Amino acid sequence: RLGLSDAGAHCGAICDGGTPTFMLTHWARDRRRGPTIPLEYVVHLRAALGFYADRIRRTLAEDRPRLTAYGFGAACERDDYNGEEPNTAIAGLRSAANAVSHLLDGLTPAQWDRVAIGSEGDERTVLALARRAAHETRHHARDVRRALARPRLVMITGAISSIIDANKKA
Repeated sequence: RLGLSDAGAHCGAICDGGTPTFMLTHWARDRRRGPTIPLEYVVHLRAALGFYADRIRRTLAEDRPRLTAYGFGAACERDDYNGEEPNTAIAGLRSAANAVSHLLDGLTPAQWDRVAIGSEGDERTVLALARRAAHETRHHARDVRRALARPRLVMITGAISSIIDANKKA
């Protein structure tokens, strides 16, 4: 239930909540005329968000965990990203984006500052890992815009970016 006092806080979430799902479904699966998003982008983004969610979970749960590198390029061929069923890929991406958003929502300042050790020995905070996850969404949105030659294509960045921005201000 929402009251009038909640209108400002929830209006954007209610009005915009379905946009990423619609855009992905339309551009990757349902579009009948013109170009679509290569399925590989959808599956790769899902894998990247899952990768960062796992890293963030470990950083929150363990004391200075050692993180290992991951070969995203090799995973594309090994896991046959282009062979995945589009509905499964889109549902998985939606789930991965929601998982990252829920994981980050409500973290305390101390949790944002928790540290993991990267594969090259550098320190990485939860905030830095969350920014990398958000960068993946922005990066692939740019790739998709270039591939489709549609300068105003909107993608997934909103939820993760807004959580990061809200916590930078806190």
